[in-house]
Amino acid sequence: MARVVSELMFLGRQKASTKVKKSLNYSMTSPLAALISFRPTILPMALKRPELWFFTGLHAMLVWLVKSDRFHDVFGDDLQVSDIELSFSSVGMLTSLMTFMLVFFNGQCFTRYQGYYSACTGISGTCQEMAQMTAVHLMDQPDVKWDVCRYLVTSALLIYMKVTDPPGAPMVIDEEEWDRLTQSEEEWQGLVTRGSDTSKTGSPPLLTSAEKDILGRQKGNVSTLMLQTWAMQALRRGYKRAGVEAPIYNHAEGTVLQLRRHCAFITNTLALPVPFPYYHAMVVLMMITYTLFTLAFLSLESWITIPAMFLIMLVSTGVREVSSALANPFGEDEVDFPVPKFIADLRSIVSMMCHHMEWQPHLHQLMDLNPADVKDAQQQQDQQEYTQQQYTQQHTQQQQYDDYEQQQYEQMQQEQYDILMQQQYEAERQSYAQNYDFANGARRWGRHVGVCAPKYMPRLPPQMQAPLPPIGGEPPMGGNSYFVSDAPQFKRPA
Repeated sequence: MARVVSELMFLGRQKASTKVKKSLNYSMTSPLAALISFRPTILPMALKRPELWFFTGLHAMLVWLVKSDRFHDVFGDDLQVSDIELSFSSVGMLTSLMTFMLVFFNGQCFTRYQGYYSACTGISGTCQEMAQMTAVHLMDQPDVKWDVCRYLVTSALLIYMKVTDPPGAPMVIDEEEWDRLTQSEEEWQGLVTRGSDTSKTGSPPLLTSAEKDILGRQKGNVSTLMLQTWAMQALRRGYKRAGVEAPIYNHAEGTVLQLRRHCAFITNTLALPVPFPYYHAMVVLMMITYTLFTLAFLSLESWITIPAMFLIMLVSTGVREVSSALANPFGEDEVDFPVPKFIADLRSIVSMMCHHMEWQPHLHQLMDLNPADVKDAQQQQDQQEYTQQQYTQQHTQQQQYDDYEQQQYEQMQQEQYDILMQQQYEAERQSYAQNYDFANGARRWGRHVGVCAPKYMPRLPPQMQAPLPPIGGEPPMGGNSYFVSDAPQFKRPA
């Protein structure tokens, strides 16, 4: 019995593999083509809601009773049509509030939708970046390279498999999904016969049976963290063996951590939906507004109110349903992501980059080299690296020596300048002292002959025209020198 069930599931996957969900390609320059579309619109979502048909049918029945004068036959003479009629102004406030809540709800759901898409593209991008880096840095370690990439891809696929479970169901990995990880993608989808060799053309298995048993015993997202930790451990061993520089390893390790953040965003955001009280209030407000519309349109007493009310409820209900679909794009709605395609493409790209090496240029030439040639090439490469290192070291030493010589030269120039300025200062000081002695002598002679000597003294700057100190005092220090060779000759009065 179990074998029959397994075969039926295999045939189902084989049939489903031919149905690939594609994103809708439409042109904004053709509004009429968009108008006549049906399947990828709000129409299928809204037409499945029972409240749309209930309120439309209720309004159509009331209009028929009013137009056929059978209203009193059903409700009696005590209830008049005017007793249940409402004016449009009485429902205007509720209509505006319902519109605001729908727009706000749609904006929040679309923001979540964009965040989910960024996380999915980030998952694919980080896995591809790691495949590129390991294909370059771990070329001579194919086993380590494949271990790093397959662990990272498996951690991402576990997230996809959990979030695609039905809403409300526990996020677990069932046996069929484990089979997908322990088999090649082509064999699991039924594209090839079971037992076929896909090691050179397809996506090989991502996990071994022992690894599957270890991960299957974990709960929650521990299995995802464990796989990413295994990848980092294998990456560290491989990079250390290859002698890769620390900055390159840090970048590769940061890529793994970035993948963890993308995976955590998806699970954490799904665990925090739009608050239920807000959604409940919006739904209650919509039901009340639909009820008031049913009564308010009776005042027009026209058959046209039936399709008018139907279209109003169709649009508002459709916006609500689209917003709800955007809030969780990991399902089967038209706006949901093609997660199976994400999984198949990711496995195919990473397998091609890390497992199938035929795409590398001149790989056959490298594989034909004998060990002696490989050793000589390695020695030549080591000699080139050593020569480059010696040149860099000599250049650094020469640069340091030139900087030292420049510093010594600038210091010598500064010392010579200081000595020259000191000599100039001493010469000016001596010259000023001589000028001061001359002026002091002229002052004594002027007192002796009774002449006002200061007006015959040489002109001095304002700072030097202060009263002179007593005769025989010390001249002030500093200042500029002033020559008095042109001083007038004094004559003794008769």
